[in-house]
Amino acid sequence: EEALESVGRLLTSEGKPAELLEVLRRQLAMAEDPARRAGVLFQIGVLQEDQLKDNLGALATFRRLLELKPDDAGALGRMESLCQKQERWPELADVLAKRIALMPPEQALELKFRLAAVREAKLLDKTGALALYGEVLSMQPNHAGAVQRMEAWVTREPQNLLAVETLLRAFRASGDIPKLAQFIEVRVGVSTDAFEK
Repeated sequence: EEALESVGRLLTSEGKPAELLEVLRRQLAMAEDPARRAGVLFQIGVLQEDQLKDNLGALATFRRLLELKPDDAGALGRMESLCQKQERWPELADVLAKRIALMPPEQALELKFRLAAVREAKLLDKTGALALYGEVLSMQPNHAGAVQRMEAWVTREPQNLLAVETLLRAFRASGDIPKLAQFIEVRVGVSTDAFEK
C-alpha cells in the first residue's frame, strides 16, 4: 500500500492522470477502512473531473463516496457543480437539499434560494419552490433574488394567493411600503371577496 502511494505521488508530479487513476483504483481495491476508501474515492473523483474531464465518471465516483459517507461536504459540493454542468436537475435538487440539511439555517440561505429556483424553473415544482422562497424571505425579507422571483411569479399568476401572501409578508417585514401598497392592489384586484375589496 505504501508503494502504491509512492507511485501515486510520482505520477502526480509527472502529470500522468490516466496512470494515476489506475494506481488510485488499486489503492481503493486494497483499502478496507471506510474512511480510507472515502478519501481515495474523493481523489479519484477530483482526478476524473479536473484532469481527465470525465464528468460522468466523476459523478458516479462521488455517488459511491456518498454511499460510504453521506454527509461528505466536499463530495456534495463537487456533485452540485457536476449536476449543474450536466443539467441533471432532479439530482441537483437532491444534492442541494442534502447540503442545506448539513448547514446552519443562516448559512444555507443562498443554497435554499438556488434550490427554489431549480424547483421552479427546471422541475416545475411550484409548491416546493414557493415554500423555499417563503423560507428565504422569512429569514431575509429583502433577499433580492427571492423578491424578484416572487414579484415575477405574482405578476404572472396574480390569482395565486399563497404567492401574493408570501410576497406581502416579505414587504411588511422589510418595511417596503410602496411595494406593499402595489401588491396589495394586485391582491385586491383578483379577490372575489366583496368584504376584502
